Amino acid sequence: MRRWLRLLLSHSARRRRTSSKNNTGSAEYFSGLQGAARLLTRRGDYDGALKVLNLVDLEKLGGSWRGSMRLSRGQTLEAAGRKADALKSYRDVVTDESASESHRRAAREAAAAL
Repeated sequence: MRRWLRLLLSHSARRRRTSSKNNTGSAEYFSGLQGAARLLTRRGDYDGALKVLNLVDLEKLGGSWRGSMRLSRGQTLEAAGRKADALKSYRDVVTDESASESHRRAAREAAAAL
């Protein structure tokens, strides 16, 4: 019972963060989007997860968040069985100079495993 309550509260908080028009450039916003997308992906709602991730314009996003969001997108696409799209997303991370080395490494490993 407690697990379901925590899940419900967590989902509710993420929903408020992802539908907010304020602080859409904050780390809390981006991590909330990724968390919501992971939750939807685990439930098999890949289209919903991708809609959440698409709330961010990756071309306008800078710094390590762009690599992180592309990696999340690739993982969601892979889980959805869209391997070609996932591979493109992983390659985008690898070639992105603003992506952190850990994101590039994770993307290389994920691409090699496809």
